[in-house]
Order: sequence, then C-alpha cells, then structure tokens
Amino acid sequence: MRLSIVSGRKDRFGYCWAMVLRAQPGRGEDERRVAADALSEREHALAESLQRGLLPRILCDLPEMITTARYLPACPTAGVGGDWYDGIMLPDARICLVVGDVEGHSVESSAVMGQLRSAVLAYARENHGPAAILTRTSHLLAELDTELLATCCCVRMDVADGAAEVALAGHPAPLVRRPDGRVDALDVPADVPLGVHSATPFRAYETTLAPGSLLLLYTDGLTPGQSSEAVAGVRTLLAAGSRDNDGRGKTVWLELSTRDGA
Repeated sequence: MRLSIVSGRKDRFGYCWAMVLRAQPGRGEDERRVAADALSEREHALAESLQRGLLPRILCDLPEMITTARYLPACPTAGVGGDWYDGIMLPDARICLVVGDVEGHSVESSAVMGQLRSAVLAYARENHGPAAILTRTSHLLAELDTELLATCCCVRMDVADGAAEVALAGHPAPLVRRPDGRVDALDVPADVPLGVHSATPFRAYETTLAPGSLLLLYTDGLTPGQSSEAVAGVRTLLAAGSRDNDGRGKTVWLELSTRDGA
C-alpha cells in the first residue's frame, strides 16, 4: 500500500489546509499478490506430483477378473486432495481393493495419504480382514502428527467364488452392477472416519458377486455431494457405463469386473 500525504498548515490569511491521507495500490502490493499466486501454483503442482507419485502405476489383473482405475485431479481452484486407490494381490487367489480420501487440499493431505496407503498395504499383506485393516489404520492416523481425518472403503474378495468382505470408514458404499443390469448399493454400515476414536469397532459386510458383475468403489468427488440425489447420480453413471464427472472436481473411480464363466 502506498500512502500519499499532504500536510496542512495555516497560510498568511489564516486558512488551514487540510491533511489528506489516501491509499493507492503500489507496486509492492502487486508484487506480493503475484508472489502469493506463484507460490499457490507451485504448492498445487507439488501436491499433485506427490499424489500421483504415491498412487499405483498399474493395477493387477487375474484370469477371473479385470480391475481398472481412473483418477481425475480437481480443478486448480479446488486444490489437490488426498485421494488414493489400490489393488493388492493376496495369497490363495484373493484381492484387496481400496479407495480412500484424506480431507483437505494440501501437500499435507497428499503426504498423509501416502502414509495411509502404505499402512493399508502392509495390513492387507499380513492377511487382516477389511474391518481389522481399518481399525489398525485408524489407530495409526490418530498417532500421526496431523489433525486430518480420512475416509476409506476396503474390499477383500475371493476371485474363485466371488465371496467378498466389505468395510467402510465414513466412506460411500460401493455400488454393484449385476449381470442383468440392475445397480445396487451394498448395505454396509458407514462407521466413523479413520482417526476418530469410537467404542464401536469397524464392521464387515459379506456378499457374493456373480460372474459378469461390476463392482464400483469411488470417492465423493464423483458427485457434488453426499445426498441421496448424489448417490442416484452415481447409479446413473454406472448403469450407463459413463466415467465423466463433468469437471466437478476430484474423482477416484476403481472398477472390478468379474468375467463371465469365471
């Protein structure tokens, strides 16, 4: 801010000239604004680069199923968040599918996401079920030096018979497109987000996917909100096979499709 000051004094006729103080935008303010914008752009680029570097480069495929994933970063004004996904191969022809979302849009969100993804990977490889994975990951997040919380959906599936266990930590429930085209939301208790202390343990839901089914795990960036209308919108997208969120922000979309005759 540049200040222009005209001092006042009495002239020889006794009139008093007033002091004028007016604020004008100066080069210093403009320079600070430009520097702040540049810093914000660099932080966004760093967060996006960090996030992409922490996500899996490829997903595993098995003869009995196909896994696909799509991540769309938010528009620059919304910032980059802590969304992640994973497909973890387990012994005995099983697979663990994970989609999660750390709150916030910052480098810290991306860094916390990386820690949680590594934790979930380790717990899944130790042969813990989805509910136990979420419990251990929640305890870990509570011990980290952060106030951020996270939501997560964890599915462990036996590809031989389609039997699946599903557990949620404050996350949208997966959707299933049945072989006949029907789209259903799995009736899984949402439970609390990761990092929130609760006396009630995470619970797992068991279901079986028939050959030709398509399972969809997603973050809330696929829809503009968490209302019933938003869920209906995801159902429409899944039924139509569309993967375009019309630029509404961050999206993680992970599909698992069981092959017919598997």
